[in-house]
Amino acid sequence: MLYKVKLKNADDSVLLDDQVYEFLSTEPYLKKVDFINNLRRHSSGCAVFQKTWKKADGSYKTETIYLHKLVAEKFLAHTKTGKSNLVGAKNGNKLDCRLENLVYRSRSV
Repeated sequence: MLYKVKLKNADDSVLLDDQVYEFLSTEPYLKKVDFINNLRRHSSGCAVFQKTWKKADGSYKTETIYLHKLVAEKFLAHTKTGKSNLVGAKNGNKLDCRLENLVYRSRSV
């Protein structure tokens, strides 16, 4: 099954496989921060979760999680090599985060 998740700051949607959607919506930390409903389109064209937290000492910490990287690290880690360690989209659509579309690539690709 294919899931389309609407981005918070754009009219675009992210495409996800059912197992990826299930992971993103049930993993305890991601569920706590409402990851799936707080995805935004980054200036580079990919989907990103970004939140700023106030720390106990009064300073701030910004957390940034790129969706395509998170999905690849969870589901495609076995295909990562020393030279191929960046995540890319086979079809060029950075919002298509289906497993069949994500691939580890070298910087030169």
